[in-house]
Amino acid sequence: MSIHNFNLAWHPLGTLNNPITSDPLFNKFGVYLWIYIGNPNRIIYVGTACSGLGFRGRTAQHVGNAYFGLGSFFRLVETEDPYTYYKKLGSDFFALVHQRQLYSPAYPHTFGDWERKEINDFLSKVELWVCPVENNENFKTKEVAKYLETQIQYVLKKAFKLTYGECDKSNNSWLGKMEHLYKTDLIDYKFYFSNFPNLDTHEISLLKNLTDYIDKDPSTRGKIIRE
Repeated sequence: MSIHNFNLAWHPLGTLNNPITSDPLFNKFGVYLWIYIGNPNRIIYVGTACSGLGFRGRTAQHVGNAYFGLGSFFRLVETEDPYTYYKKLGSDFFALVHQRQLYSPAYPHTFGDWERKEINDFLSKVELWVCPVENNENFKTKEVAKYLETQIQYVLKKAFKLTYGECDKSNNSWLGKMEHLYKTDLIDYKFYFSNFPNLDTHEISLLKNLTDYIDKDPSTRGKIIRE
């Protein structure tokens, strides 16, 4: 088994409704996080930008989709932990849509005045953090970004017991679509960060020890990491 080590850094690029488009990093490629500013701050989405206009292109796509009713968003009270909310999605998804606490493009007929009003508030509460990954002679950006993205998604899903909600069959969780990877491959990629996003100490600790957490999880032993 060969271990591949990567030294990376996280950078803030504003909020989804007001990204720092003048920053040169906005044109780079790699992994990005959406961090909902709440109680506490939480990673609510993990994605990759590996082609086209990089982080700039993916952000424009996400925001455009939201305004046209093609992206999910939710409304929380200020004291509610986003992960507590995510746990409701498995059993209360339809009720949350009906109560106008959640919008899903699976139900486009519900996109109305409330959604148009709330989307701006939601986007203003989501910080964009990016982790650029450069190509080199041994690894392509897409390969490395795929492993980092999946590690973060898997560890958060397991550590906080998050549900996949209505997207279970397609393997799209609220944290993003997880790749079809074997654990033995996934833990061969170790990531070291020089800094961390605006998160609580527990979530930062998880980011510091991604492969350790996956390797010690007995539920993944000899299995494909995506469940």
